[in-house]
Parts: sequence; C-alpha cells; structure tokens
Amino acid sequence: MNVPQGKGVWIQRIAACEGGDPTAIVARAVAAGLGHVIVRIGEGSAPANQRADGADLAAELIERLTEAGLAAWGWHHLFGDPPNARQAHEHDYHLREAEYAVARAQALRAHGMVGLILEARVEYERSDGAAHKAELTMRRLRDGLPHLPLGVSSWKSPLEHPNFPWYEFRRLADFDLPHIFWVGQPAEAARQLATSQNAYAALAPRRAFCAVGSALWQPQPGELVEFLAQARNSKLPGASIWRWDELGLRGNEPYNGQRLDLRQHWDVVAGFDWPVATRADKRRVGPAIQRVFMEADLAQANAQMPPTLRRFFGALRRGQLPDLIGLYAADAAQLSAHQTRYGLEAIAEFLKELLWRPDLNTLAVLDAAAAGEIYVVRWVLAPGRNSALTGSDTFHLNRRGEIVFHSTALA
Repeated sequence: MNVPQGKGVWIQRIAACEGGDPTAIVARAVAAGLGHVIVRIGEGSAPANQRADGADLAAELIERLTEAGLAAWGWHHLFGDPPNARQAHEHDYHLREAEYAVARAQALRAHGMVGLILEARVEYERSDGAAHKAELTMRRLRDGLPHLPLGVSSWKSPLEHPNFPWYEFRRLADFDLPHIFWVGQPAEAARQLATSQNAYAALAPRRAFCAVGSALWQPQPGELVEFLAQARNSKLPGASIWRWDELGLRGNEPYNGQRLDLRQHWDVVAGFDWPVATRADKRRVGPAIQRVFMEADLAQANAQMPPTLRRFFGALRRGQLPDLIGLYAADAAQLSAHQTRYGLEAIAEFLKELLWRPDLNTLAVLDAAAAGEIYVVRWVLAPGRNSALTGSDTFHLNRRGEIVFHSTALA
C-alpha cells in the first residue's frame, strides 16, 4: 500500500476526538467504513499526541486502528526554520526536525503505521534557502525510511506558490496529497479538486495523486459528498477529510465550547461508499446510490450552471428563503408533485415548507446539462441514509437570469 486508499479522516488532537478514547475512535471509524485514518505524530522537532507524562497517544491509537484492519498513516508538520525565538540560533533546524521525523516514524512502524505524510506549506514558502533545506530534509527522510511510503501535503495550486520548493519535496516522495479548500457554491468542491489534479499532473516528476477536503470551515454536508464523489469518479486511490477534531463533534463534548454539531457531516461521509480491497466487511450503501455517484460529473456541473443556479442551490442548502425568492421573476411558475404554483407568493409558500426539511444541507449536485436558457440539474439528498432521494430540477431563465419556470422530479 503506497498511497492512502478509500476514504479517510485526519486527526490532529486525539484528545479532541471521541473524548480521546481510542476504543471509541476505532469503533466509529469502522462503522463509517473508513479505509484509512491519518494521525498527527510530529510537529517540527517535537512529538505530537504524546502527553507530558510520556504516554504516547498516537502509538496506542495507531496500534488499535491496525488491529481493527484500518490503515493507520502518520503525518508530521515540517517548518524548515525554528518555529520559535528560543531556537532561532539553530541554523540546521531543518536537519534536526528531519532526523526526529525519521526516529518518530521508525518507532511507530512497530505499532502498525503504514506510511508518513509530510505537511509543508507557508513556513517553507517564506524560508531563505528553502530549496536546499527541502532537498536535504527529503534525503534524510528517504535514507532513514527507505521502505516507508512518503507523501507530501501542501497547497492545492502549485502555480500560485512559486516560492515553494515543489521539486525538492516531491522528487523523493511517492504521492501528492494537497489540501482542497473551497467556498460554498454547488459543485465548487468538485471543480477545485479537478483543477488541482490537473495542476499537479503538469508537475515533474509526476506522482500519484490523492486529496484532502476540509470540514474545518464547516461546509454544508452535501459539499463533502460532492468532493468525495469527484475524487472517486476521477479514479483517485483515496481521499480524506480534514479533520476529525471538527467532523466528529456532536454538540455535547466538554471541549466543544461552540457546541458545534456536525453529525450530519459525519453521516454523509460515513454513508459514501468507497470500498477498499483489504476491508471486506465495510458497511455499504445501496447499489442504486452507488450508481448515482459513479454516473455523476460533478466538476462539469459547476461549469454548466449559470450564477443564478449556483446561488439557488447554495441558498437552498443554507435555508435562506429571501435569497431563493430573489432569484425568481415576478410571474414565475413552479411545478412539483403534479401541482403548479404561479407568482412569488405561492412559490414562497412552497419554498418555506421545503426549507423545514432538516436534511437539505446534505443535498449534493451531481451534474447539469444546458440547452439554450433551459437547465437540468441532477441531485441527491441525504446520501448517508438508506432513504436517500435522487431527483432533478429543470429551470428556464429569462435574459436577466431570473427563473421563469422551475420543475422538480424525483427519480
């Protein structure tokens, strides 16, 4: 296994995931059908997820994940330069953190860790002599870990970061794993992923490509589905979500000061089927839903939809009634379930009732087609459940981009 396979989740602070209980973490990962979990093991020249009393939380969790049949990966953040003033005199800090990363990874291999992901971003972009430091760092890592798969996790758009030492980091690595951040437009996650994949394909040397989608900024659950569907449809070996620290929140944790409840986000990730050959006992979703995703073209959907429809599905997921009504022409008509509604007042009543659905934020746009000013958008709702709905909406827009006719049909 040279790359992360299937769907996975990153863990930054084990103590912030399931109350720090490794048994609960493993049980939830298995129930969600994860193929891999990526655990933070180091930060510069220091360990991560290791208590002051010496207890190694990372080693215990990696061992438990391995025993349960999941692939446990480690990730180590590299700075290149000393991260604080006390270490400013250490001009060879990049070598010291590389040596520590080797020692930490070697120790955790004995607990079942299958590979190491090196996260390097803004610190290396700003460092003097970054290319030389990256070259020496990667040589130390590869020499010290000759048989351990190494991945590099950095920016999603290499051309936007010309000062980052891309070649030096990637030359001795096995795969790329960039962070994909997006702003909540329908199918935008898919577009960003496709754009990043094409950008990395143009880099030399070419490496295997996986991707990381972020739950850190609390996207709508449906956006995570769009990201995973695009990754699987692009035949990537795997994709992961950043981070369990947020994604796993239920709203009642003592360390959850904002009382964030991301259970719907977790459910749609758990419900997205991505089988891994080494895991024959994963929970599966129905074959009909599998076909829906395999036939989708999510990146194309973003390009096909005009701004009106991108705003429509974005406002629908966020439950914003005024924004939805503002997209219709005064004399618009709406058809659904054999009932036609005319005018903004009647359409507003229909939308108001629709917005009572608690699962609308799980809506994922699958693809779109256009013929003149007529657009058909196909979607899936609540894909993490056995009762998932699939359907399509047809829109006719006038020259001002307003919706003059809108119909909804369930598949």
